[in-house]
Amino acid sequence: MVRSFNSSFACLLALLLAVTCLFLTSSTQGLSIAKPPGRPCPVFRCMRACEYGYKVNEYGCPTCTCLKQRKCPTFYCFVPCKHGYAKDKYGCQKGCTCNPPPVQKPCPVYKCLIACKYGYKRDRNTGCQTCSCNPEPIF
Repeated sequence: MVRSFNSSFACLLALLLAVTCLFLTSSTQGLSIAKPPGRPCPVFRCMRACEYGYKVNEYGCPTCTCLKQRKCPTFYCFVPCKHGYAKDKYGCQKGCTCNPPPVQKPCPVYKCLIACKYGYKRDRNTGCQTCSCNPEPIF
């Protein structure tokens, strides 16, 4: 009787070990890599590229299952943003946070061959000085 209990226990232990190994194995079919709580995720290896990212398992570790395109939530903002609203990595608006203004490149310094009595014109797109003269002001 003792012998059959030990044999059954050994088989159960072997089965549990096999299931655990299967769970820890990553594949391209969507199985995930298990991560013990409080530890970093194992190295992520997946042969497929996912346009919208990968689904994560219950521990927050990526799996090889692709996320589908999300339907973006709609936000109704009271303040308009001159440079648009901030977006997340999937292209969805992240609330009513405004984008910062674009960084403007510094203007090149020109040595113009002509002197302009009323100063130089500025480029309407960049705001930088040109070598064209401003017209005489009309009073």
